[in-house]
Amino acid sequence: MGAQQQWRFCQNCHELFFNGFPEKGRCPAGGGHTASGFEFFLPYDIPETPNSQGAWRFCGNCSAMYFDGFPSKGVCPVGGEHAASGFNFILPHSLPETPNAQGGWRFCGKCSTMYFDGFSEKGVCQAGGGHVPEGLGFVLPHDLPPVLDFDFEPIVFGGDVPVGGAAHLTIGQNGAYHFRGHFHDSGGVGFDVALFWAVKDFQDRVYTFQDTGSVGGTFTAGSRDHDFDVNSHDARIADNWANIGASPVAHAQAKVNIDLGALRDSVMQAIGTVMEVAAIVGA
Repeated sequence: MGAQQQWRFCQNCHELFFNGFPEKGRCPAGGGHTASGFEFFLPYDIPETPNSQGAWRFCGNCSAMYFDGFPSKGVCPVGGEHAASGFNFILPHSLPETPNAQGGWRFCGKCSTMYFDGFSEKGVCQAGGGHVPEGLGFVLPHDLPPVLDFDFEPIVFGGDVPVGGAAHLTIGQNGAYHFRGHFHDSGGVGFDVALFWAVKDFQDRVYTFQDTGSVGGTFTAGSRDHDFDVNSHDARIADNWANIGASPVAHAQAKVNIDLGALRDSVMQAIGTVMEVAAIVGA
């Protein structure tokens, strides 16, 4: 499970093809494909969602991306139908464009390849003429950052609560994450403190990080400081990086003397509708 880079737009036929081999497949316009534009980062072998479609495959003959979900496998420029090889790609569709996700990608009803429909000229289809769009509008992640950083600073509590702090979250393409923070009590009484952080991806999956602790005051036992520092790895971040990096939305809240479940509910309401939650820290 994960995502594969080196998928490119062919400037001659307008198809999406894999550019990771020295040999560039077979282009319907003649010769091999010619890469142009973005480098796409495409998820594979993860569950489908209401806004993602599986059965997209690499054709081992022409190197184009095609839809393998019908009995007929389209028309391949090498001859005959496309031949499935490699991963089962799960491609996002029916979503808004972002700075790291390009819309305008469509299924060609004649040759079954994925092609870019954003130009007036529709490329070259192996079945003849230009490509013809059918079905869903795909929005493909591209040029994703290897690391995402989120800051929650300063943490200030209302109601004259004499506690403050800061927190930072880093997540990476390889699944590594670093979740750290600090609380300090400058008052007379102690408090229980809780922090809940959620990151929502392109498919409305949410990845959550949480911490609880306590801080003491002048008249309360215990340290005035509560610190946490977690360096770890979670495969779910790596598996879904194409969807995380395409459109990350993060929200964090901290409260004192509150049930963690209530804090979680408040963050989830603020971040919006979610499909699935993956509790990374503090499950």
